[in-house]
Amino acid sequence: MTKERALKSPDVFTNRNGALELGDIAIFTGGPAELDSRIAALAGGNVPALVLTTNVDQTVRYLSDEIARRAFRRADLVTLDGAPVVALARLLGIRSAQRNTGADLLVRQSELSATTGHSVA
Repeated sequence: MTKERALKSPDVFTNRNGALELGDIAIFTGGPAELDSRIAALAGGNVPALVLTTNVDQTVRYLSDEIARRAFRRADLVTLDGAPVVALARLLGIRSAQRNTGADLLVRQSELSATTGHSVA
């Protein structure tokens, strides 16, 4: 197994043609309704899906920890959780970037699961 190089802060977030990326990971920047639709599409596949909500702490882990980078690469969807990462996205030109916290997402998806039957873990 080859050891990955440690990432530096300029590698963190970039605006690539109007889309936010963390390293080489696409980041979802839309609002709650669009996020719920995306998650519903993932859940409709009857295959477990991984949704990560990134904040400053997870970003630091992404930079310093190969296991964290692997988790991000395996995720089906990555959202912006922390206000500082939303502010950074907006500074990078993603003006419509919205915060979707893991806590809010868990509550919404749990409520939706009552009608869809999808599991939330």
